[in-house]
Amino acid sequence: GSPDTTFFEQKDMKGKNPHTYYNAATLAYLGDAVWEMYLRRSHVGVPLNLANYRMKVQRDACAEAQSRCYEQLLSQKRLSRPEVDILKWGKDSRVTIPTKYQNTRGREVFLKATALEALVGYLRYLTDTK
Repeated sequence: GSPDTTFFEQKDMKGKNPHTYYNAATLAYLGDAVWEMYLRRSHVGVPLNLANYRMKVQRDACAEAQSRCYEQLLSQKRLSRPEVDILKWGKDSRVTIPTKYQNTRGREVFLKATALEALVGYLRYLTDTK
């Protein structure tokens, strides 16, 4: 059979709560893929070998970098109320924290990264924002 392409279509929210469609961990999972694709596209402009591309993307896709981005987004106060709510929802989601993030600071970093990924997933798949 042919692949289901409806996955790539945006959901028509019609004012509904995003919780209706996905849980925060699922939005973060989708957002992680979107974030990495964005990073890959942004680094491809400069001629490098694939190992260097991978290194740059991994540096910018790590939880620490995403946590810093989370902090910047909140400090700039540019997000709408629903977007801030998605960040909070993502940060409060029940996800398995990898061993290297089990300490208190690491846990906070990982949860902020998860929140950012949830926001990216929300913006990509549940809104018209590009």
